[in-house]
Amino acid sequence: MKHKFTIEGLDCPFCASKLATSMAKLEGVNNVKISFLSEKLTIDSELEVSELLPMLQKTAKAFDPDVKVK
Repeated sequence: MKHKFTIEGLDCPFCASKLATSMAKLEGVNNVKISFLSEKLTIDSELEVSELLPMLQKTAKAFDPDVKVK
């Protein structure tokens, strides 16, 4: 199931790529795409949003405290 989120606070496309790689390693996540310019995060996951969003927020905060997933 695909989930779409807004991601704010990324500094560069390289940072977006590194964060996507980190998120792709999360349990239950099959595919991650971050569009740096449009600030969109698309996740293919079997998890429900209520399980997935806190995991993504924690990963983003560990990567950079200024990055927010909504």
